[in-house]
Amino acid sequence: MLLLLLVWSALAGMTLNMETVAVNGVELRAVQCELNSGGLLASIGVVASVAEQKAALDACAPAGAAARVGWTWKDGKVAETSVQRVEGTAQASCIQAALKRTVSGIDGVCQAVILLGPAEAAAKAADVLVPPVPVELAPEPAPAPEPPPEPTPPPEPAKKRGIGL
Repeated sequence: MLLLLLVWSALAGMTLNMETVAVNGVELRAVQCELNSGGLLASIGVVASVAEQKAALDACAPAGAAARVGWTWKDGKVAETSVQRVEGTAQASCIQAALKRTVSGIDGVCQAVILLGPAEAAAKAADVLVPPVPVELAPEPAPAPEPPPEPTPPPEPAKKRGIGL
């Protein structure tokens, strides 16, 4: 029974979200996928299939760039690609052609920002498309409240002064 549940969970659809991932020199940011297949190792399959096209993707932006892209796998092959935005000098048609050559055992839809070309220039371009997540510092502790002032004692009655009778 347990084996049946494990097999079923590996075949069921899944949502995949990754902030940053790099494989074989290819970095993807803001990865979002709705996968119908692929099971427990789908995240590796998504990134590895794109990483196989590193040379073709880097050739699309020799000076470095980043592109927000989307693609659909059907029967393990790319059925559709799109380039929503490119930051830097890169050709959308070149990027789409490289993505169309990816092959995987996965069915589903993905979107990501792909860094192309030299790492430093690509990272700067990607920061425009996906700003870095700000580091939230712990709030400064509020200052301790000051203790209430000490109550002043009531004044002593004035001494009578008079002529010493």
